[in-house]
Amino acid sequence: MISPVIDERIQKELVIDVIKPVKSEQDNKIIELSREQQAPILTRDWDFEKKHREGENHYGIIFDHRMHHRNQKQVINAIKTLRQHLTKEELKQNIIWLKRFY
Repeated sequence: MISPVIDERIQKELVIDVIKPVKSEQDNKIIELSREQQAPILTRDWDFEKKHREGENHYGIIFDHRMHHRNQKQVINAIKTLRQHLTKEELKQNIIWLKRFY
């Protein structure tokens, strides 16, 4: 659900490995992969916000349903700011609304 250009910029500018599941991958498999890799999920898909509310065990969800309408540099800068303020442990089991960092 994330633009390939944003994925690429995250990898280059933030030096973060991006694990991109197959487009048809089920949400539960994506959450499982996130737990295995101890990595948060960056998404604009409301299904993950719902999974969080239902108590699904996850390693963090970074959510912005309007991400695809925002300037890519703005998204990258918001992720940079988020990383400066939150640790991996603080992300675990939490949903982070990326719009707080724009």
